[in-house]
Amino acid sequence: MHPPDPPYLFSRGDLRSLIEGKKHALLVAIDHLDENRILNTDIGKLVEYFCHEYLPAAPTLAEGSPEIVRREETKLEANPYARIPTGSYISGTQIVFSVRFSGDPGLFDYAPSAFTSMPPHGRADGDGELIFSLLSLGETAEQLRVEAEKNIASIRQYLSWVATDLQRFINEIAIAARQNIEGRRQQLKRGDDLVEAIGFPIRKRDDPSANLFVPQVRKKVIPRMPEPTVSPPKSEPNLAAADYENILETLQHMALVMERSPSAFEKMNEEELRFLFLIPLNGLYEGRATGETFNFNGKTDIHIRVQDRNVFVAECAFWDGPEYLRKKVDQLLGYATWRDSKLAILVFNRQRKFSHVLESIPKVLRQHPNFKLDLPAPQNTWYRCIVRHRDDPNRELTLTVCAFEVPG
Repeated sequence: MHPPDPPYLFSRGDLRSLIEGKKHALLVAIDHLDENRILNTDIGKLVEYFCHEYLPAAPTLAEGSPEIVRREETKLEANPYARIPTGSYISGTQIVFSVRFSGDPGLFDYAPSAFTSMPPHGRADGDGELIFSLLSLGETAEQLRVEAEKNIASIRQYLSWVATDLQRFINEIAIAARQNIEGRRQQLKRGDDLVEAIGFPIRKRDDPSANLFVPQVRKKVIPRMPEPTVSPPKSEPNLAAADYENILETLQHMALVMERSPSAFEKMNEEELRFLFLIPLNGLYEGRATGETFNFNGKTDIHIRVQDRNVFVAECAFWDGPEYLRKKVDQLLGYATWRDSKLAILVFNRQRKFSHVLESIPKVLRQHPNFKLDLPAPQNTWYRCIVRHRDDPNRELTLTVCAFEVPG
């Protein structure tokens, strides 16, 4: 009662050797990861991704008894060890069993650190089915049942050893992956610091459309230390005025692109337009511009963070009248924390009288209870002012409302 020439499981190679090869591929992939991913992605999430992507999942067998797939009549040599075939055969019945499994089928081929002298037999396929067979030369049904259950129990034991080894390997590789990512991040930051320390200006193209492409050396949002006072507060990141203007000019250039190719943008909704504006921002500011990111007690449409502080916060909205804009201002001030210093609202106008929109924006802001002072704006479709923080009247925030004509 045995399979002829049994295909033994867990006997093709060593599990550790297999995992070492996958570890090498994982670390090579980290070495080739682009800079934005390395610098601006949570390390824990990166490690989790690479372990999930490169390391196999331990297989588990389905609970319950195996199914009988088929039975086949077969014949064996009466003396399989004879040097010359005798021509005498013994008739038997081969029973084929199946049991479902989940996980990586390739792990059925590799031996864990613990093993027995006689591994179980069978064959795993890519459809989640493990097949094994028993040959009966007159054994009873009970004997076949016991032998099948014995083989299944042995497979489960091996899989528990595989799972234990695999978890240990994953823990080791996760540590190595984290060290590799941290090492690359430190090296990249040293390179950035070196470029900044040299102090030479970075060449910029005269064509405004250049802002829509990722330059070879990306601009960084550089925190500026606030001026000292009689009782100096704890230092905090503050977006430089030049960076604030460059962000808004980048958004303006994106609007010019829309005007030049209106058919490509006429059916886009607010969310699609927002992500469109994120493309050049991420190109210029190392991927720190994000959409729908939690900030304080709400979701802002676009923000840029430096040293875990929001230094630029923006809301997007299609023009729907003065009252809707007022609600957007309230919403933005509700999002802004005490440390948020530069704010913006991007107003998309579609199929409305644009001149009326531009006349309405200053009126809405000047009538707002948090309004404090008008400021000059560099574009005739922008309006800029100083507003008071919602919870601290002495805290001043710069707010720019940028109105854009959107094809429709």
